[in-house]
Amino acid sequence: MWGEVLEQHLGLVLHPEKTRVVSVDVGFEFLGFHYFRDPKSGARCKEVRGKSVQRFREAIRKRTPRLRTQRPVKPPHVTPSRLAKNRRVAELIGDLNRFVRGWHWYFKGIRNRYKVPFEGFDRFLRRRVRSAIVGRVGSGWWNQLITNAMLRDLGLVCPSDLQKLYAQGQLAAPVRQD
Repeated sequence: MWGEVLEQHLGLVLHPEKTRVVSVDVGFEFLGFHYFRDPKSGARCKEVRGKSVQRFREAIRKRTPRLRTQRPVKPPHVTPSRLAKNRRVAELIGDLNRFVRGWHWYFKGIRNRYKVPFEGFDRFLRRRVRSAIVGRVGSGWWNQLITNAMLRDLGLVCPSDLQKLYAQGQLAAPVRQD
């Protein structure tokens, strides 16, 4: 029935292997989202699909490379004033902010079981920025020295901050600049 309407009236062709009719109780994935019903509360949920999470991580990794020629930075050289003057760090954060704002605007309407839905994305983003700045990976002095507040002062925008602004009605649609 639905297939006929879509094909005859709207001119859409349905892929026989990808198209199916399911209940929200079973759960399904569509356009980057995973829709399901929470078994405990019975509420309908809409989360970021696992494949979309992987693509987010790949895009952040691509935008936060550690340079091959980059020597590991020593703790005394990582100060807010030095980082604020660093052109590479400013370009890195500017590129990340453009990507994160667009990505968040698409996924802003998620409704899930957790209180802060974008917290995991924030942690990953900050960890990648820290490793791109100091040229090291893992846990070390740079995690304590480059605080979340310092990254915020440098201008880094995190998805959970954008979500708070969106929930308060203070976030407007981004303007496309061609």
